[in-house]
Amino acid sequence: MGGFQFSRDFVYNLIMPSLTVKQLLDMNQPLQAVALSKIDAVTAYRVGRILAVLQDPIQAAVTSHDKLVKKHGVPAADGKVISVPEEKMVDFMAEFTLLLAVAEEFTFSPLPVSALAAEKISPADMMRLAPILTDDAG
Repeated sequence: MGGFQFSRDFVYNLIMPSLTVKQLLDMNQPLQAVALSKIDAVTAYRVGRILAVLQDPIQAAVTSHDKLVKKHGVPAADGKVISVPEEKMVDFMAEFTLLLAVAEEFTFSPLPVSALAAEKISPADMMRLAPILTDDAG
C-alpha cells in the first residue's frame, strides 16, 4: 500500500482554537521568551511551528494597538513616548476594547506542558500561554 500517510500523532494533535487579539497580545512576551531560550530540539521545533502560525497575527495586533495609541495619544517632550491623555481615554478604550475582542481561528499542534518542564516560567506566563498548551500530565 503506497502513498503518504499521516502519523496518528499529527492528525489527532491538531487544534483549531479561536484566539482573540487580547490573547495574542498577552502571549506575545512569554512565547518570545520561550522561543529565545535554549530548549530541546523537539520543543524548539514545536515552538517554531506555533510561532510560524501566530507571529504575523501577533505583529498585526501590536501594530493595531500602536496605531490606536498614535491616533488618540500625545507625544511626550522627548518625542519617543506617546501617552493617551485622560480626556481621550474613553474613546481610546472603546476602540481598544473592540480590537481586543476580535477573534481568529488558527490550526496548529499544541505544546505539551511537559515540554516546558525545564523552563523557569511564572504561573502568570503559563496562563498567558494556556491557549497554545495541552495538559499532558494525564
